[in-house]
Amino acid sequence: MHILIVDDFQGMRSLLRDILREKGARHIDLATNGNEAITRLSAQAYDVVFCDFNLGAGKNGQQVLEEAKYRNMIGPACVWIMISGEKTADAVFGAAEFQPDAYLVKPLTAALIFTRLEKTWSKKASLLEIDQAMRNKDLPKALRACDDRIQTDKANVIDLMKLKGGILVSMGELGKAADLYDSILARRDFPWAKTGLAKIRLQQGKLDDAKALFESVINENPAYIEAYDGLAKTLQQQGLRQETKGILERAVKLSPNSTGRQKLLGDVALETGDLVVAEKAYAKSVASGANSIFKSPDSYFCLAKVKSAAGKPEEALRAINDLKKQFTGDNIAIQATIAEGVVYQENGPQAKAKEIAGKLRNVADEAAIQMSPTVTMEMAKLMLLSGGMYEKDKGLSLLQSVIRNNHYNPYICEQVQSVFDKADMSEAGKKLVESASREATELMDKGVLLTREGKLLEAINLMRDARKMMPTNVRLLLNTIYVMLLMLEKSDEELSLVEEVETLLAEVNRLQPDEPRGMDLARRFDKFKARVSA
Repeated sequence: MHILIVDDFQGMRSLLRDILREKGARHIDLATNGNEAITRLSAQAYDVVFCDFNLGAGKNGQQVLEEAKYRNMIGPACVWIMISGEKTADAVFGAAEFQPDAYLVKPLTAALIFTRLEKTWSKKASLLEIDQAMRNKDLPKALRACDDRIQTDKANVIDLMKLKGGILVSMGELGKAADLYDSILARRDFPWAKTGLAKIRLQQGKLDDAKALFESVINENPAYIEAYDGLAKTLQQQGLRQETKGILERAVKLSPNSTGRQKLLGDVALETGDLVVAEKAYAKSVASGANSIFKSPDSYFCLAKVKSAAGKPEEALRAINDLKKQFTGDNIAIQATIAEGVVYQENGPQAKAKEIAGKLRNVADEAAIQMSPTVTMEMAKLMLLSGGMYEKDKGLSLLQSVIRNNHYNPYICEQVQSVFDKADMSEAGKKLVESASREATELMDKGVLLTREGKLLEAINLMRDARKMMPTNVRLLLNTIYVMLLMLEKSDEELSLVEEVETLLAEVNRLQPDEPRGMDLARRFDKFKARVSA
């Protein structure tokens, strides 16, 4: 058994190590801080991790656990025991979100440690074969192992059913996963099963069903934080912004240390005109993300944006300076320049805003490919409101590009229209949004029609040309990958497409890492490669 102890106090590390050695443990590694723990976890598969919540400067225990799970450094058989002197709701809920197997509050005793470890380990030991298959990314084998254990291990059958549901979802078998959750819920009302079913309904676009399920979980289990996030996504897709903001505000009261949740609350609050809540949420997102794997320049950008909108230009410029200190690269420099331009455009002097708009004009097209639609729209708005004739043309071009790349996303189309409204170009904007959206839709439809007619090479060439105009259109990228896979599966002689498919999948992962269809196509591509290399 390999054990990792993570604690910034030497005395506590030594105490835990000595207790474990007395019980016969031999393979024990020590880490003094969060970064050292991540290095250890990336090099060794541990069976048990004892991790203190407070690790001094840098990552805390919650951030180590979230990164370990996000980067698949630990599997279902790993026992993670969080240790802390903290009893506050923030600490307990924050750690609980990423589901450690136990949360022990100091002072510790040998009896307490072993009672909890033995109880958890006896359950986790039954998952070793499944864990190994998942580490090898062999999900079909993990599923078979899970089914075998369900037949024989009645003591842990609930945990195994929960794990099976997650594996089915990861395999893209949403129908089978939904059937499993339905069968479990017919016998007992587990919140994880209802939440799992709700997430599937959300993926399937059955928003009313998803909303009802998430709401049911929250009503019956008010502390089940995962359901709040699911309900917020559902309400957002339904265009119910005030309701989305309300549910997120309830969620951050329960667990305020999630970087992504605070960022989303800031976005929704800004859309609803609630600058006070938006500023507080973005500030918390920046603070909680400082040592997190989910640290994002967008949070800094949005904090500067909302402070500027609130008439606090000096604080906005400080947030921009923090952005430049925390991140590097050409795109960050451009993003910071856009944010500065927005501050000057809203708070003066206007001459500086105009100067920045002029500087951005020459780099706008290339930068827009790497930036989020939100940042691109801010750049376009700056050019429309503060630039000269050439900058205004570039601003229109950028907004047209945003629509072409996101024509299927009504929320982004609405945001583009709001930029036109602020620039007193409402009618011209409506025409541009409609024409750019129609143009993108027609191109996509042509590709689909050619594919249905079996003219795969013509469809691929059309999509390649379309990508020059819509380089970050995820739906176009997915359709192109799908047709290329059809071509590869039809004839192994088309292996020249393999490298192109890999590039397109990487681009989808960069733009939308949790896109279900992208994950499904990636698994299909892996199967093709395995068959060809066999």
